[in-house]
Amino acid sequence: MQDTAITIDISPDGVCSFEFPVEPDYFSESLYDAMELMTIGQYEDAEPTLRDLTTTCPDHLDAIFHLALVMKHTGRSIEALALTEYAVNRGRSYLPKNFKPGKHTMPWGILDNRGYLRACHGLGLEYLERKKYHDAAKLFNELLSLNPLDNQSVRELAIKCFFELNAPESVLEVCDKYQEDTLPGVLWGRALAQYQLNNLDNAAKSITFAKSIMPKPGKKLLLKTNPKPKKLSHNTITHGGNDQAYYYKKDFGKYWEETDGALSFLKQHMTK
Repeated sequence: MQDTAITIDISPDGVCSFEFPVEPDYFSESLYDAMELMTIGQYEDAEPTLRDLTTTCPDHLDAIFHLALVMKHTGRSIEALALTEYAVNRGRSYLPKNFKPGKHTMPWGILDNRGYLRACHGLGLEYLERKKYHDAAKLFNELLSLNPLDNQSVRELAIKCFFELNAPESVLEVCDKYQEDTLPGVLWGRALAQYQLNNLDNAAKSITFAKSIMPKPGKKLLLKTNPKPKKLSHNTITHGGNDQAYYYKKDFGKYWEETDGALSFLKQHMTK
């Protein structure tokens, strides 16, 4: 693929934004038409448009990433991984030498940043699916530094990776960045990480706080089984609802179960 005139602008306050060539194809409705087809499961119909875009605009990161998604959903997982890695590496090739996550940010609110941010998120998910937890955690942490508002809900994925890596200190670092967050992975993850570090007083306080904000995940953890709620949507999750509690136990319950004494401790403080 040939180079195009992509640059990255860095403002005086360290906010970065991709700057694409002034070419109509980069800003056409074609990408959004393809994305619309993908949302209704018509991946094969979306593929020709995405291929045309990546041919006409070789560094259209959003088109490259969505083409990778089409491949993933049509049984070409190896090609999907390779293309997602390409999109991330291609985006990184434009970062200035002095670019540093944390010092510089890349907000989701700047539309031209979204292709790169989506590709990083997608690659992290690919690594997570393949149990490459170190690689996934590194990407998710980078995304949290680039886009601290975390519009992509990466923080729970980072927490999951760190539990897999037996790194409760790193779990707490993520939780501390989002102290007022009400996602169950953060609320209840904080308590478990503190328990794993034998900070029992803080763990008890975190359980008390979590159950005051979102009690259902804690109650769900104490059940021997995890039956699906009668109404379970694949498109939406009810904040604080039975469906969210179900998914929390499904995704994070094993970390409580594998931590010696954690569920007994949880039961003790849930009933106070």
